[in-house]
Amino acid sequence: MQRLKSFFMKADLSYDVYLLSEIDMEQLKNAAEHGDAESQCALGYCYENGLHVEKDEVQALELYKASAAQNCSNGIYNVGIFTGWGKGGAERSPRKYFEYIKRAAEMGFAPAQNDLGWCYEEGIKHDCIDYVDVELAFAWYMKSAMQGHSTGITNVIRCYREGIGVQQDEDEARHWENGGHCCG
Repeated sequence: MQRLKSFFMKADLSYDVYLLSEIDMEQLKNAAEHGDAESQCALGYCYENGLHVEKDEVQALELYKASAAQNCSNGIYNVGIFTGWGKGGAERSPRKYFEYIKRAAEMGFAPAQNDLGWCYEEGIKHDCIDYVDVELAFAWYMKSAMQGHSTGITNVIRCYREGIGVQQDEDEARHWENGGHCCG
């Protein structure tokens, strides 16, 4: 079961559920039914995307909520995503999205850190927050990038290139493009 947990909890969310066998799926379902937060989140992902189960966003949200209730950062993040987009029957709320994403980011979850950076850079346009803070956006992108999150890395490169929240520095952007600072 530990193999399954680490398999699903990759920070970049690249769940490779296509490699799961029927036995693995049964183990995953059993663990989720017995309250394992990471398994609930992983099974939620399967339901969200119709992988080895019939697609069911309502069931996915319920599993993400169960995971989040146990303080699983990935579950919290996914409840935020569903809330932000109004998926799975969730009432769409950009403000609640921000709260969930911030909570998961503060727990160290790289995708949430990247998304929180986006909120600070662009969220005012999308009603997530009432102000822009590009320095804070860059700081959150950097936290995500330092964990190897590909979108976080892309945003750090873009910020260096365009001088968003940080002194414009093409050399630093190229250094990041070449993997020079990743995953410290």
